[in-house]
Amino acid sequence: MTRGLTAPIALLFGLVLFSPGAGATDSDFMVGAGEFGAAVTGKRFSVGAIAGPLGEDPHGHLRVTFPDPAFNVDTPVECLAVAGNRAAAGSKVLEETAGAVRRLVLLAEDNGQPSDALPDRALPLRISITVPNVPAQAFCTVALASSVVLEPIDRGNVTVHDGQPTSPGAAPLPELGAGTWRVELPDGTVMTVEVP
Repeated sequence: MTRGLTAPIALLFGLVLFSPGAGATDSDFMVGAGEFGAAVTGKRFSVGAIAGPLGEDPHGHLRVTFPDPAFNVDTPVECLAVAGNRAAAGSKVLEETAGAVRRLVLLAEDNGQPSDALPDRALPLRISITVPNVPAQAFCTVALASSVVLEPIDRGNVTVHDGQPTSPGAAPLPELGAGTWRVELPDGTVMTVEVP
């Protein structure tokens, strides 16, 4: 196992062991590291994130390195959303100007082992909205619901686990902030998502 993959896995096990009331089976988590387009492109990520089965109490770490420095982060995780084999882990607030809040969210898809025919996929997204007091979890929820096409991971692996709530009275996810969400992709594409 390479050093790039060892650190996120160690982080995940540490998070599971020290999370009060959370176990690996009832928690959402995403852990892994990878490179896009071989090492010469400079596109890399590592992530170790865990939260309750509804995204509550997220913690961990996210690092993304891209040729465009606007997509580079080395930050604690402040949101995590998981649905099936897809997960979104979000950074701390990157910018907050004129009422706009921006975070970087790594969106990833776990398609099995690196030797499987279909590779894991991932892509960092810069997501912003001009609405005050939007909860961090809303950024990950918007990323997860987006129709963004993810890039295959050439080297590395991502493991995604979708935990299940253990009690019927579990707290619901926060509502998304109403307004126009702006999703920026590394290739310069900008999408908008309208939330009523």
